[in-house]
Formats: sequence, structure tokens, C-alpha cells
Amino acid sequence: ALTPKAAQKQIDILAKFCNDWGIEVNLSKTKVVEFGGLRSPNTAHKFYLQGKSLETVDSYCYLGIELHKSGELRSAQDSLKSKAIRAFFGLKRTIIRSKISFKASATLFDSLIKPIALYGAPIFTPSSAITKTIVNNVKNNKPFTKNFLPKLSRSPSEKVHLSFLKWALGVHRKSSNVGAWGETGRYPLVYQAIRLTLNFYKRLQTLADSSFAKAALREQRSLKLPWYSNIEKLAELDEIYHIDHVSAFRILDSKG
Repeated sequence: ALTPKAAQKQIDILAKFCNDWGIEVNLSKTKVVEFGGLRSPNTAHKFYLQGKSLETVDSYCYLGIELHKSGELRSAQDSLKSKAIRAFFGLKRTIIRSKISFKASATLFDSLIKPIALYGAPIFTPSSAITKTIVNNVKNNKPFTKNFLPKLSRSPSEKVHLSFLKWALGVHRKSSNVGAWGETGRYPLVYQAIRLTLNFYKRLQTLADSSFAKAALREQRSLKLPWYSNIEKLAELDEIYHIDHVSAFRILDSKG
């Protein structure tokens, strides 16, 4: 809803539907977020469901993604990083590192932890600073500066990845990031995030025009919203990004 009045009207429609079909809404899990608003939860508009006031909050976790009223996604990425770190700690408590090969450890990471770290990647990746740097340098054939790799290592998902690599290698957590990537033969997760994003974008384009996701894509395009504007630039990169993030990294390395 674009206005408080329209939001309340939709809530009333929901209330009527629930009453007609004998459905009870769990009010403790039902919250209101006013996107783009500067009001604090104490001064926000009041909304009511079945005569009971709904709590207004600054953010809400929906389908695993923390949605903040400001529209920024950093808090969502940090939340996913925390969940991935907890899963990583659980993995460390479960296995004896010296008893299994690095390949086996990496398989466990890719199966159990990486999906958490990269969850929602198609949402975050187009607007991330590191992605914009990659797009700008590749499109303009500019060399990557010495600050690129440190910047890359500070992304939320890569912090998780590097923590795992250094633990698997048995080295100090402050050891060289480049050394960890090179010794294990693994590449930063951002390249896989780009591939996931582009595949997601291609899949959206093949959906039926009647689907909600396709309607959302049309709205992004017609209003020139940031997600679509950024993903358009990503889509202009080499076709290799659609296929293999490892080869993509090699192309970048040769251009740099």
C-alpha cells in the first residue's frame, strides 16, 4: 500500500476474509513496517486488525530476509552472515578437522554454510559496492587497484568464506586472505553471487506475464528502480558471468 489509508483498507479486507473462513491471525507475528518513513515506531501511523492495534517496527524478517524501513539491505546481509557464522561454529563442533580432507571440508561448507551466506544474493548483489566496482572496471577496461581485494574480503559473505578457509588450513585468522584463496584454489563468493543473480534475472524474463514476479520486473523496468538499473549493467558483462564464476575471475585477473 502507498498510503496509510490504503494499508488499513487492505488489513480490513484480510480481517473479513479471516472471519468468513474461520481463520485466526497470529497478532504476535503480525507487524507493520512503514518503508521510507522517518517516524519512530512510537509516532508512526496506527493500524488495527479485528479491533486490535498492530505493532509498528523498524524492520521485519520476511522469508529469511531482514527488511528495514529505510530500504537498505546491509542489515539483512549482516543478519545472514551471523546465521552462517553460527552454522560454521556448529560444523566445527561436529567434525575433527585433522581427520578429513580439505575437499571434504569444502563440500560440507558448500552444502551447509554457503547457501546461508548467499541466500538472497539476487536481491543484494546488483546494488553492492563491490559489484559496482567490478562492473565499472570491466566495462571501462580499468585496472583493479590494490584496494580491490581488501574491499572484496570485507563483504559479509566473504568474511564467512575466509573464516572457513583459514580454519580448514589451520592458519591464524589474520593470515593473508590472498594466501587463503590461492592455497585452497577457491575464489571469492561474489563471483558466484553474480552468476546466481544473472541466472535469476534470466529466469524472471521467461516467466508468464500473469505471474507476480514478472509484474514486479515490469514495474522495476518502467520506473527505472535501482535494482533493475544495476542488474542491467551486470547483464552487459561478459557472457562467461552467466556460466562459471571461476572463469570470470580469471578474465578479471587477466584484465587487471
